[in-house]
Amino acid sequence: MYKLTFTLQIRVFICCILGICWSCQGGFRGSEPSVQDLDAVFAIPVDYGKDTVALSQQFSVLIQKAQDENEEQLLWAYYLRMADGHSIASDAVNARSDEFFQKSRSIAEEIDRPELLLITEARNGHYQFIYRKVSDAIPYFLRASALLDEVDLSQVPQLVTHINFLAHFFSYIGDHKRAVRSLERGLPFAAAASRQQIDMYNSMAVYLKRDDRPEDAAHYFTRALEVARQAKDTVWIGIVLGNLANMKYQNGEVEEAIADLKQNIAYSIHYHEQLDAMRSLIELSEIYVEQNRYMEARSAVQQAIPYIEDKPYFLVYKLRVSKLLAKIAHYEGDLDFELVQLSRAIRLQEALSKREDAEHLQRSYWRWKSERDQNTLTALAEEKAQNRIYSKIGLFILFLITVIGGLLVGRFRQKLKTQAILAEKRRIEESFEKQQMGEEIVVLRSSLEEFTNTLKINDLLIQKLKDENHQGKVVDSLESLEDLLDSHLMTDARWLKFKALFDRVHQGYLAKLKRLHPQLTENDLRIIALQKLELSNRSMGDILGISVDGVKKAKQRLKKKLDVDIFLALSTLDQQ
Repeated sequence: MYKLTFTLQIRVFICCILGICWSCQGGFRGSEPSVQDLDAVFAIPVDYGKDTVALSQQFSVLIQKAQDENEEQLLWAYYLRMADGHSIASDAVNARSDEFFQKSRSIAEEIDRPELLLITEARNGHYQFIYRKVSDAIPYFLRASALLDEVDLSQVPQLVTHINFLAHFFSYIGDHKRAVRSLERGLPFAAAASRQQIDMYNSMAVYLKRDDRPEDAAHYFTRALEVARQAKDTVWIGIVLGNLANMKYQNGEVEEAIADLKQNIAYSIHYHEQLDAMRSLIELSEIYVEQNRYMEARSAVQQAIPYIEDKPYFLVYKLRVSKLLAKIAHYEGDLDFELVQLSRAIRLQEALSKREDAEHLQRSYWRWKSERDQNTLTALAEEKAQNRIYSKIGLFILFLITVIGGLLVGRFRQKLKTQAILAEKRRIEESFEKQQMGEEIVVLRSSLEEFTNTLKINDLLIQKLKDENHQGKVVDSLESLEDLLDSHLMTDARWLKFKALFDRVHQGYLAKLKRLHPQLTENDLRIIALQKLELSNRSMGDILGISVDGVKKAKQRLKKKLDVDIFLALSTLDQQ
């Protein structure tokens, strides 16, 4: 499984591969290895028997260049070829090959090249398969098969070869549908009128025939024959004719089937395709027996016998030959030979049945394991896709949070800036107001001082007039005294103006005092205000229109109300 990252990876490869020259098979040149360049690497021989030193020397130039240029694709190809070479040297699954396969897989995943990963999985599976580790091969081939739908197949080195690896394996475990699908994906990339193209058409027909789809099989056999004739490849013409012959015979085209088989036999013998010749000769003999042409049947089967080897693969052909010989002997009346062949056929049938039962069970297990592994791979792929979706959602949410955060920060900064501007504006306004208030207070204080001084001057004049009155100058002074008294008295209207002026100069002194001592009356406030102006009791009495004793009594009442002697501790009253 690929490593899921909720991030987007950008990989830049700078490959400068110049002048790789192979000492024995030519070389390739280019700034970056192309598909053809990698094809050339896979064409390098790796079969040095058990001589792994010679194998390493063969690829020394490649590994040196890959390391010097830091070229991961060449390093990937090197590891795969070393895995192939060590598998041949060990002639079995081995730790060194496993190590090289894992290194090549790691590189393909690291550089995020799924087409290289496809080849790695296909070759690793093929390596397990040819050494009969079929169960172990299944996951590799399944992963490779899944990658067929994800990669650009034009960028896959030796695509047709690796497609054939997949198709042959899936057919072997009985999954003919997957085998055919694999070949269908690779068919467009096979060279026109080539043996590869013929082989792929023929293989698809064989797999479809095994999957009980005779009409589709006949279509692809016909296509294979057309391409073989176009390429003038007589070997493949004979092979395909042999495959078509059985289908023609089943359709009642007996002579056409016999002719095709004969042509295939002639081509196979001429080109030393002994296995194919043996199969066609046995099939031809069976047709002759069914057509009661026993002499021709004997001739055909006798030609097939020398090609049969004493190996498990030939068991089924030995059985078919024994049955044919028994039927021919029965026709000829040779009962002893017939009995010998029948006895031999029974033994072969028992052995073949055991083998087929074992193979059937084995293939059933392989199909079950294939389905289980496929389900696991599907679940992993779905999880990976889901994780990719979650990653994209997470990135989108992170982007939104970043944008929204940026907007909020910008708004907050703008708010702070606005608040700073408003604060500065308020500071300036307050400073201006204080300046204006200070100027106004200066004027008011001057007015209050002027008013107080006027009261004091009037008080002195009143006292002078009173003294003159006592000395007998009543007529001249009486009128002036009455005028002064009238202008000197604190009437209600004058008190309100005086109180407002006093509070503005002394910052709401009387109003605050009234809040702290609600029991104070207006007359009490008049006494306190005049006392704060430091007027004498006589001046207070003259202003308030009461006697000096009245002033004193008023102050006594204030002392009781406020628990403060305003004569002695006006500052205490101020503090309160």
